[in-house]
Amino acid sequence: MYSRCLSSIVLQVQNTQENESEKSSVFKPVDWFLVHWRIGLEALAEVIMKLQESHCWEVASLMLDCLLGVPCCFPLDNVINIICSVIKSFSCCAPKISWRLKSDKWFSMLFARGFHNLHESDGHLADLFVTLLGHPEPEQRFVVLQHLGRLVGQDMHGEAVLQSNTIIYKLLSPDLVLSVPESFLSLVVSSTWDQVVLLASSDSLLPLKIRALALLVAYMPYAGRQQLQSFLAAADSVLHVLGKVTHPTCEGPLLRLSLALSAGACLYSPAEDISLISQDIWRNIETIGLSRTKGKLGGLEKNACEVLCRLRNEGDEAKENLKEVLSTNSTKQVDPDFGSTRESILQVLANLTSVQSCFDMFSKKIDQEAMELEEAEMELEILQKEHAVQESSKDSKEDRNNPWITASVKEDSRLQEIKDRIRSLEKSKLQEDIELRRQKKVLIRRTRQKYLEEAAIREEELRRELDREKPAEAEKEIERQRLLQLECAKTRGSSDTILTWRRRGKHRQDPSHVPILSLCGDLIKHLSRISTHYCELLWTKS
Repeated sequence: MYSRCLSSIVLQVQNTQENESEKSSVFKPVDWFLVHWRIGLEALAEVIMKLQESHCWEVASLMLDCLLGVPCCFPLDNVINIICSVIKSFSCCAPKISWRLKSDKWFSMLFARGFHNLHESDGHLADLFVTLLGHPEPEQRFVVLQHLGRLVGQDMHGEAVLQSNTIIYKLLSPDLVLSVPESFLSLVVSSTWDQVVLLASSDSLLPLKIRALALLVAYMPYAGRQQLQSFLAAADSVLHVLGKVTHPTCEGPLLRLSLALSAGACLYSPAEDISLISQDIWRNIETIGLSRTKGKLGGLEKNACEVLCRLRNEGDEAKENLKEVLSTNSTKQVDPDFGSTRESILQVLANLTSVQSCFDMFSKKIDQEAMELEEAEMELEILQKEHAVQESSKDSKEDRNNPWITASVKEDSRLQEIKDRIRSLEKSKLQEDIELRRQKKVLIRRTRQKYLEEAAIREEELRRELDREKPAEAEKEIERQRLLQLECAKTRGSSDTILTWRRRGKHRQDPSHVPILSLCGDLIKHLSRISTHYCELLWTKS
């Protein structure tokens, strides 16, 4: 950080020396110092981000403490985006819970420095709040609910926020602990409204649900019409005490907060939007207003319910009556002894609810283990029926009498031993399959070898038979050659005889012999063709 600051100073001095003609400087020395300090803080913030990327969480945490702990005369508005990003990374990615929960300390340091008054920080802080409200760890959700409540004027650590007088007072005249601009509050409320409503309606932890409801009560004066309309339309799912419980006259923080939310939503909404509330809510509000049981509900709740019923019918005219009822009853004090006893009883009931949820979780786990055990026993029985032979059936009968399936053994060991037995059966089945495959391979190999041997024997026999047939074929060929030679000799003799006759006929010149001579010529040609064809045929056969 200091090196970046010094390099900025050196650069500024060089620029000043180059422009010596300009005697009047834009910045005074003090302004120069603040500018260089801001540049140094930017360098420090960048180093923190690099340390986070390198998973040096502890060093990055210490450096962030140093960055937020610099004197307030040095503004941090230019690094607010980096700071919010670093806090988000710590809360979501740090490996230790102690590092993740440092967000509480850093939020306090941010608000102590007045970050909520900086226009540049609005979007970054709102995004950080939204991220932590959806965090899977309840500790992170509790931290952000605390600090959001502090922004809208709630007590962070006391229980006074759950008192009827305090709730109504926040509805009528919100008193901010911090000097927070209304624009920033409107942005935070609009950004985090849906997440807070989700926590108030469906969070599994009762303390978080109560704190989320109390935060919604404090949000009412700053909520826009769109948020109020969405709340009124979904009031039966958010206000479980007023919407879905059979006996809505049960008292406690949930009932008081639900009534306060209903009153605040009706007080800050136009008359036409009040009709969005479901009939179940109005029916239970009427039941509470008509209740005459003493000691169960205070006069504030009953009077508020009566005025709400009037507001439903009369519209904006009854809003002033609602304000009067709330303002007159907010000054009344209840018996402190009764209040403390009542709060103790409610705390015990809340603890009992938490214990009941734990019992339900354990019973669900036990049922799941019992189901796994039953499925394992069924699988074991099926395997024994499918793959057991006569000897293995005897073993299975003995196994059923073994102590590993008796009731005296613990369920965990019993399940484990059944699984081991199933594994052993599956392993034995696998071994049998492997042996069967090996036997098939050996049988195929033997069959192939036998076939090759038989083929070799047949080939040898054919070769011998061929060798035996060769002399006969040679003798036949010699006989064909001799016959061919004889035929050729006969043909040549006939040809010579005919030629001799022809020559004699030419010498005599007897006209009567001319047809005979022509016939003899044709006969010679025909005999020569027959002789040639026969020779070719004999050569082809040979």
